[in-house]
Amino acid sequence: MEVDTKMWCKHALSYYPKCDVLMNNIFEAFNSTILVARKKPILTIAEWIKTYLMNRMSTNRVKLENWPYMIMHMPRKRLNREIEKTGGWVAIWGVVDEFEVHMVGGSQAFIVNLAKQTCSCNFWEFVGIPCRHIITTISKTSKDPKDYVSDWYSRDMYEKCYTHNVNVINGKDMWPEVECEEMLSPAYKKGPRRLKKLRRRKHDEASSSQGKNSRS
Repeated sequence: MEVDTKMWCKHALSYYPKCDVLMNNIFEAFNSTILVARKKPILTIAEWIKTYLMNRMSTNRVKLENWPYMIMHMPRKRLNREIEKTGGWVAIWGVVDEFEVHMVGGSQAFIVNLAKQTCSCNFWEFVGIPCRHIITTISKTSKDPKDYVSDWYSRDMYEKCYTHNVNVINGKDMWPEVECEEMLSPAYKKGPRRLKKLRRRKHDEASSSQGKNSRS
């Protein structure tokens, strides 16, 4: 709490990040991806990650070439889900670009401003995809909801992400030799022995086996 909320809390930011995910699982996803190579030597892990990134980049570029729409798959799917839920809402035109959107047979109502691209439910501002209230308003003005989706979900932005790739390199046998100190293996350290469970007997104390033999 000593850190200003503008540095870490979404509602206090000076801009609206177009993502409504509350957790950042990048590290967990990366660790699960490299699970098959995580126990290998350092150079082997680096080579595995390089190959994985090259394949991922090229695969996504091929998918992009075959994608016919201007909005990518997941944002488009979410937009269609919001369009399906507009049947229970009605938009009433207010002043200029302001609308009041009511739920049919309900008490809920939200203010929509198309010029400022805001809705009082805050879904549009945080996610960048028109909510059902925005889509209801857009349909009243005979416009296309796809034109109001944030540019971050566009095909052009996706293409910019995967335009670059990891540089190709030769195999280890063609790597240039570098003069450096030879790397030695870690020093072997003998671990502690297993603790004895029996107590140490005195030199003049008879063992239990000897006692049994004498009684027999």
